[in-house]
Amino acid sequence: MKISACYIRVSTAEQTEYSPESQLRLIRDYAAKNDIVIPEGLIFRDEGISGRDAGKRPAFLHMISAAKRKDFECILVYSTSRFARNHEQSVVYRSMLEKEYGVEVISITQPNIDKKTDMLTTAIYSIMDEWYSMDLAENVKRGMTQKAMEGGYQAKPPFGYKLLHKGEVMVVDEEESVIIRCIFDEFLAGKSCWAIAKDLAEQGIRTKQNCKLTQRRIKYILRNSTYIGVSHWNPTGRSREGDFKDENIIMARGKYVPIISEEIFNEAQIKLDEIWEKNKHIRPQELTRHWLSGLLKCSECGKTLSSVTSSYKNSKIYNFRCSSYGRGTCENPNYISTKKIEKYLFEYLKKLYVDSDTLYKINIAPRRKNVNEKVNLENEIKKHNAKFERAKQAYLNGLFDMQEYEKVKKQCSVQINNLYAKLEQSKNNVVDYINLQKKIKDLYDLITNSEISKDEKQSAIRAVIEKIIIDKKANEIKVCFFEKRPV
Repeated sequence: MKISACYIRVSTAEQTEYSPESQLRLIRDYAAKNDIVIPEGLIFRDEGISGRDAGKRPAFLHMISAAKRKDFECILVYSTSRFARNHEQSVVYRSMLEKEYGVEVISITQPNIDKKTDMLTTAIYSIMDEWYSMDLAENVKRGMTQKAMEGGYQAKPPFGYKLLHKGEVMVVDEEESVIIRCIFDEFLAGKSCWAIAKDLAEQGIRTKQNCKLTQRRIKYILRNSTYIGVSHWNPTGRSREGDFKDENIIMARGKYVPIISEEIFNEAQIKLDEIWEKNKHIRPQELTRHWLSGLLKCSECGKTLSSVTSSYKNSKIYNFRCSSYGRGTCENPNYISTKKIEKYLFEYLKKLYVDSDTLYKINIAPRRKNVNEKVNLENEIKKHNAKFERAKQAYLNGLFDMQEYEKVKKQCSVQINNLYAKLEQSKNNVVDYINLQKKIKDLYDLITNSEISKDEKQSAIRAVIEKIIIDKKANEIKVCFFEKRPV
């Protein structure tokens, strides 16, 4: 009587004829008829796993280890396709089992004949199984693509939805959907993703998988078009979490009920893009120590001055020092105390809103979006000029008649003139000092108020001041304001 192991594998994409129960029942019948015993501890199962790669089949690898210890004399499988669908791996593992460990692999549904013929039939079966596996994968992918194009959801329901029965359309989870709406409302009201995540963590709110709603997950929720009823699926499977701009993604109107209106969702997308462009190199306000953090720059290397801690009379004092100096890449520490920079800034801002002559001498830093606007206008002009040239060549080559050429020429001429007018207007605009003076006065009143929070002060000053350059050697402090043009 032989002691045998049995290996059972079924993937989620296969039919019920390959179910673990049916495979085991047929293998036991075969064993009983052929004087083979299968102990319970030698039944190895890989369920819902593809047979293409042995490295991703834990039970299979466990069985190979057991064979090495010579725990059994043979392995019973339903068919060679259950053992492996990769021809190369099938040959390697069967050869290793039989030659090195003396363990025979027996397929109960495929004939076992003499060794020479068995080598040939095994190779043929393995190749056929691998071809079937590849064809099955293509069919599954084709079916999933069609489902995605029809608006079907391919993964587990996201936070805010639930699945009542497998295969049915997901439905709104009433409790979680309230949190989703709250996230969008708070974000559009001015709350950061970090602050929203912090509040939810303090309330003990978690996902169905008992995961925290972190800052990263909040951003993912705000970007997820599922909440407006638009499903998405990437057939390449290469998208990173939250990357909804991948060109491979298939998007379609879903069959489930949306939680968020398109108007609110689109408003959130605009705000997310603006925040990313403005703060992509700046730490979140909630993680900074002082309302001046991120604004102070080194005159030597241009890097940001980072906050450093010192102790005085059993209390902590936060000061600023060049971050590059701390890493040894800048020779000037440009160290300045928070007390000194605050005093200077208070006095300087007060002087600006009181003395107009001083105001006219301030350093104006153009906003990045205005610079981008100029570049965009120039690029648009180039595009219309190129379009006009193509129409001209088409006319000269007989592809356009005179009427078509004149139509394109007129359209391009109007567009180019409008663009040049906008470009000239952007050049001729002057700084609105009256409005800027009022903003400086409001800023002064806010940052000198001890009852205003750090985050509010930081938001206010970043809206008016672009950077503050510290030059310790020259004993100079240079404040650069954003330009504000008249409407």
